[in-house]
Amino acid sequence: MRTLSHPGGLPPARFIVKLAAHEPVPRGGRERAGEPAGRSSMGHLKSLLIACAITALLPGVALAQLPPPENERGVAFEFAATGSFPLGATENRFNPGAGFLIGVGYDFSKTFGLLGEYSLTWFDVKSSVLPQADINGNQLIQSGTAQGLLNLVNTESAGFYLIAGGGLYFRRVEITRFEGTSVGTFCDPWLLVCYPTAVPVEDVLGSVTATDFGVNAGLGGFLRLGPYVKLFLEARYHFIWGDEINTPSGPRDSNAQLLPINFGIRI
Repeated sequence: MRTLSHPGGLPPARFIVKLAAHEPVPRGGRERAGEPAGRSSMGHLKSLLIACAITALLPGVALAQLPPPENERGVAFEFAATGSFPLGATENRFNPGAGFLIGVGYDFSKTFGLLGEYSLTWFDVKSSVLPQADINGNQLIQSGTAQGLLNLVNTESAGFYLIAGGGLYFRRVEITRFEGTSVGTFCDPWLLVCYPTAVPVEDVLGSVTATDFGVNAGLGGFLRLGPYVKLFLEARYHFIWGDEINTPSGPRDSNAQLLPINFGIRI
C-alpha cells in the first residue's frame, strides 16, 4: 500500500477519496476466493463512506490544530447565560435569579483587554417576605459596566483570568396583588418599598425603580474551541450602593450584593 505524506500531517481529502474509490481489484475477477461478489461491492462502498466522513471532518480537525494568534489583538465579543445568587440582606428577600450577559471590547494583547457589558437578571421575591399569600413580587436588575480583563494563564488550550469593573445598575421592584386584597403596613428597604401606614384596599402597589453605581470583581476560566473562540465560566461578586430609605425603625440603606455565575462564549 502506498503511503502519502503531507506537510500538515493530514493528506488532502481528494487523495483519500481517490484511494478509496479506486482500490485495486483482486486477480481472478471481481470475486475474492470464497467471497460473494456482493460482499466485495459492499467493501468498496464502506471504504467510500469512511473516506467521505473523514473529508467532512477535515476542516474541524484542521481548525482545532491551529494555534492561537501570538498577540491576540482585536475586537472581542461575548455572550453568556447567567445564574445569579443574592448575598447578605438581599439573600433573605430574593430567590436566585436568571438572565443573560452580552459584551463587546478590545484585546490589547494576550494578557489584557477591556469590555463593555450589558446584563439583565430577573429575581422573584421570596414568599416569606411578603405579608400575605395573595401578594407577589419580583425584581429586574439591568447593568451597563466597563470591565478590565487580565489573563493570569493563557495557553493554547485553556487559561484563567481576573475580571473587574463598575458602572450603573438599574433596579426595578414590583409588588403586585390580586384585586380586593387589603395590604397593611409594609416597609422593606431592600425591596425599595416603604409604606409605614396601612394601604387602603382600593390601592394597588406598583413598581419602584432606582439607578445606582456598583462595582464587581471575579475569577474565570476558559477552554479554547478554536484560535479565536473561547468557552468560559466565571463568577463575580457585585456590590450596588443604594439610597437610604426611612423606615419606622430609622434610616436603612438599600445596598445589594449579588454573585452571578456566567457561562458562555467569547470570540
